Formats: sequence, C-alpha cells, structure tokens
Amino acid sequence: ERGKSNGDVSLKKYTRISRNPTMKDQALSSKSSHPLEQTISSIGKSLLTDVVDAIDPSPERATDILLTLQNESCKQKPTAAAASNNNGSNDTNDNTCIVTIAILENTRIGKTLTKTVKACKRHKRTASQEETPQWEKALELAASLLTIY
Repeated sequence: ERGKSNGDVSLKKYTRISRNPTMKDQALSSKSSHPLEQTISSIGKSLLTDVVDAIDPSPERATDILLTLQNESCKQKPTAAAASNNNGSNDTNDNTCIVTIAILENTRIGKTLTKTVKACKRHKRTASQEETPQWEKALELAASLLTIY
C-alpha cells in the first residue's frame, strides 16, 4: 500500500493503539468522591472563568474566590496549649492545610493557582490606580495559597 501513486494512505497505518488504562488513569478520570475535592474543584473552575479567562475581571471577586478556597482548604486545628487552656479563646490555634496530594492531583488546583497569580499580575499592571491595591491583595492571597499547597 505504500507504493500507491494516487496518494491514498491506509488508515490502518495511522490508527493509534489504545493502551489499557492504569489505576492512576482510572483514579484521575473518575468523579471526585471526597466532598472537599468537589468543593476545591468547583472553586478552581470559578477561578478560571472569573479571573483567568475573564475579559474584565473584578479584583473583589478574585479575592472572594481565593478567600473561599483558603477557608475551605485550611481549617483551624487547636494546639495543645489551647486544648489545656479552656478559656474559650482561639488565639493559639494553627491554620493547617487539609488538602492531600491526591486532591491536588485530581483537582489540579496548583496549576489553577499558578495561572491565577499570573492573571492577577497582568490585571494589576493594566488596572486603574483605584484597583491596583485590590489586585495586590488578590495576588498576595493567591501566592500564599500556592506556597501552602
């Protein structure tokens, strides 16, 4: 079939052989089963649509979405001093991130946050004088979340 002069090419030659999916592929393609994973995934989609891909994004909306991500992924964990001192004060609590590596892989929130940081820098550069501090706040929040993960 290679010797045909009319330019016809066999489709057999160019069909891709599909491989059997591995366990990792099946885990990545399956629906999110953990509620936190579903929440982080939907927040990531909101970041992409409202901040990264938006033509005229709002710095307040970006900050709100990032604060929601921070509140959902990092919960307060009481320290031993706070547990022994039951005076009702939560001043000695530590913020601990409860996002697992599996959640990071499945939701791709790290990549989304990287894109968000770049988008915030771009929008801050082109923003008016009034919006620049608001974009700076969103940029700092996105960068801090990225370092936590």
